Amino acid sequence: MFESRVVKTDVTAVKLINNFVLAGIGNFLHIFDLNGKFLKKLNVFDGQKIHGINLDDVTDTLLLYGGCYMQTITCNFLQCEFTKLHAKTVHGWVLTSRWLKSKWIAAVVMLNKLLIFDGQLNILREIVCAEKCILYSAFISYNDIDELVVLSGTVFGEIVIWKVNHFNIQESSPVVKRLTGHKGVIFSISYNEEAGYICSSSDDRSTILWSIEKKSIHSELQRTHCNILLHRKIYGHQSRVFRSLLLQNLIVTAGEDSTVNVWDFEGQLIKKITHQGGPIWALDGNTDVVVSGGGDCGVLISSVQSNSLCNSLLLPENYNPKRIGLLRSSNLVVITEDGVLFYYARNLNMWIKIDQHKVLQSYNVLEVSKCKSLFSLSGYHGEIFIYQEEENSARLLVSFRTKLQSRIFSFFWLTCSSFFVCESKLSLWYLDGANVTFVTVFDLPRCKDIWISAACQGLHGKYIAGDRRGNIYIYKLGFAAPIFTYKKAHSYMGVTHLCNFDNDIVSLGRDGTVKTFTIENNSLVHKSSDKVPTSWLASVVGPFLLGFSGNVFVVWDYIKKRILFEHVCGGGHRSWDFNKLNNMISFAYVQNGIVKILNWDEHEVYSVVAGFHANTINSARILTTTDKNFIVLSGGEDTNLRISLFGSNYFLPAKSFKSHLSCIRCICLYELYKNRYLVFTGGGRGQIICWKFVLVDKPGDSLCSEECSFYEKFDGELFESEVRIMDLKTLTLGEDLLLFAAASDGNVNMFTVVKENTKYVLVPLIKLFYQNKCVTKLCLIDVFQSNVLGSFSTDGTLAFWDVTCIDTKLGICPFKILSLHQSGIADCCFKFVKENSFVLLTGGDDGSFVLTLFHISKSAADGLKFEKVFSFCDCHSHCAQVTGTQISSNYFITTSIDQKLLLFKWTVEKDKLVVKACGRYNSAVTDVQGLQYKEKDDYFNIFVYGEGLEFITYKKK
Repeated sequence: MFESRVVKTDVTAVKLINNFVLAGIGNFLHIFDLNGKFLKKLNVFDGQKIHGINLDDVTDTLLLYGGCYMQTITCNFLQCEFTKLHAKTVHGWVLTSRWLKSKWIAAVVMLNKLLIFDGQLNILREIVCAEKCILYSAFISYNDIDELVVLSGTVFGEIVIWKVNHFNIQESSPVVKRLTGHKGVIFSISYNEEAGYICSSSDDRSTILWSIEKKSIHSELQRTHCNILLHRKIYGHQSRVFRSLLLQNLIVTAGEDSTVNVWDFEGQLIKKITHQGGPIWALDGNTDVVVSGGGDCGVLISSVQSNSLCNSLLLPENYNPKRIGLLRSSNLVVITEDGVLFYYARNLNMWIKIDQHKVLQSYNVLEVSKCKSLFSLSGYHGEIFIYQEEENSARLLVSFRTKLQSRIFSFFWLTCSSFFVCESKLSLWYLDGANVTFVTVFDLPRCKDIWISAACQGLHGKYIAGDRRGNIYIYKLGFAAPIFTYKKAHSYMGVTHLCNFDNDIVSLGRDGTVKTFTIENNSLVHKSSDKVPTSWLASVVGPFLLGFSGNVFVVWDYIKKRILFEHVCGGGHRSWDFNKLNNMISFAYVQNGIVKILNWDEHEVYSVVAGFHANTINSARILTTTDKNFIVLSGGEDTNLRISLFGSNYFLPAKSFKSHLSCIRCICLYELYKNRYLVFTGGGRGQIICWKFVLVDKPGDSLCSEECSFYEKFDGELFESEVRIMDLKTLTLGEDLLLFAAASDGNVNMFTVVKENTKYVLVPLIKLFYQNKCVTKLCLIDVFQSNVLGSFSTDGTLAFWDVTCIDTKLGICPFKILSLHQSGIADCCFKFVKENSFVLLTGGDDGSFVLTLFHISKSAADGLKFEKVFSFCDCHSHCAQVTGTQISSNYFITTSIDQKLLLFKWTVEKDKLVVKACGRYNSAVTDVQGLQYKEKDDYFNIFVYGEGLEFITYKKK
């Protein structure tokens, strides 16, 4: 019996009911409380997504619809009891539905028809609009059968308003009003009678607010000339706007660009909420909160009104602020262009003049320490002043001049008791109370206009510094010159920030890249890279990355992989500072001679359902943890390699890496020794990345580091298109580790994996080629002390190669080629029956799967031979491409684009294959790309992936 454990796929419906959140995830209804606690999961439609949820307040009955299906469910939220009542298959795609006063149900289908059902979902009436057209959206206003008005959104960019004809239901209902203003398909319509507005959104990226003179559509349509006018046209999304929600005094829109925008009725943007990626399909809310879900498999709750407050502060006596800093108390320090130091006490709402330094006129540098209780002022001739914050004030601890007495380009607090001063040389100083001690001086690289732009402290007397040209250096006490240089760690725009997390050095740059290094043998070893959607990265504060995108300040949540906050400040060239105190976050900056402070609560937006991949998952591999849960390594079109934990009823995202230049097509695991693996990922641009993965008891603490990245640079003059890596397999030959990569250009690329110092690298050996067809899959068969590689192509053929001994100069040819499918082979697996025979299971683009029995022989004269003995072909069980196959000792599993998961039992009787169907399950995952399984006792633990991932168990009979 199949049982779905965890579903991570598109969220296509959300509903906020009192203190509960209902989410349609695939064909399952998930119930959570407002804190995100999971309460219940109910299978509603078999393989069909849920697109809408409505509640009848009188009978506490839910109405769900999706595709051509409708379902009613009784609900008791306090007891968490939900029972299915009635189901109905409708002739037409249901766009919207609602409960009526008479316990009836009204629904609009895609061909502009209104259907009336009783409580048991029996059709009572079918009312057709005179405008016969295809709809993409609809809205039913009012819940009285005699007052029903339908607003239909057509493919031609019109909103057709028609009132139901109750006098003669045999005749079509006439169109009363047409609203024109959009230039594309209308995806969403909402209406709020109290506000007196209609809101619509379209694929022309616009949202239109229509004003109704009498507020009530029913009353307005009774007038001779109904007055519904275009009040405001709003643009704020970068792509199509899929959903709109009209509240009492606000509009909420959600689109393909992964953002939810909150607007007032005058078109002013009040708030912006960002998902991890993918389009947003579902939206609901009230006057306090808004709930959204979409293609990133996540559900977010956010307050409707932004609680961020921005205060503008003018310095006394018309002083112009030069640089600012935020202290631990979230109070401000400001140094002016005239060298005057001010302290702003927020609780007193007043400026306090601390000091004036004439030597700091025109040029000064202000830096706040790591502990946020100290700050320094530096000048043009080596002057340094260090202050300490006291209650509502600051006092001077020490002042001194450097030995060079030259311009201080930059100042870096390494700790609260040590700092770097960058002049023409880099000097290290210690601070002990009010005493400053010079430690040593380090040489800077000889280069024009170069100075240090970032620095941090390492272990054992080592210091790490980055320059304005993207290089990173390691300095060590006792050595004037750098002991190691990592060239071009970031682009020519420079290194912007360095920090040390448990001897992992994290660097940021103005190339939008986060890189992680470790220090081994006095050198920096690159572990991983991650690309974030903000080009100018500036700093790290806890789980947040701070940066700038144009003139917008951006706070990126590195754990949840989404933008936490945005604010237009004018760009990152101005003086600014950031502080986090408990849940409150402060951002201060200078703009047009004014100091501005922004405060907001980081819990203003929180996840009810954690996000996952925002695009199709192309590959996944499974590892079992000590507590019998599963670690899933997955990659796909969003170029992310994700590490996630799946339990019997829960999902926990652990880590995500964005190092691939293009999509990830395949993942291969090689176990070095217990709980230590090499992970190979391949995909677009012919790129293969080798990772080192260490599995620990707590999956969130599992270590994954990038070892090397290999790809052949694309030359448009020589090749028609770039190569894509389709599949990867590893083979151990003696002490050598080989990697085979199936490529879209017809080659099977062979590499040897070599350990150089502490890193594993890929060394190309040879390309195996026999025809100009994309190689889709590989398998490796170890038989009679020989290693056989099977390669599968898009023309349905299979080639066997003996790769036991390969002459890298002469190459080899396949020793057997046979045709298995009419078109491409999408997946394969095999199982030995005896020492000299095995069965091969393949799934093809022709919608069939083939089980083939081979006999093997080997002789000195003829060499290795594979003989096809028997073949079983099924082209009827699936109705689309078979993309996933797995085989065990007496069972095999197949899955397809048609979302069906089929289980069969197989045996070999007198060299014939006997196959019997055992079970079927319709997965909630669409566009299925494959499956993985782990067999445990009497259970199959199955993972189906595509547009999301579903964890399913099957108990053997």
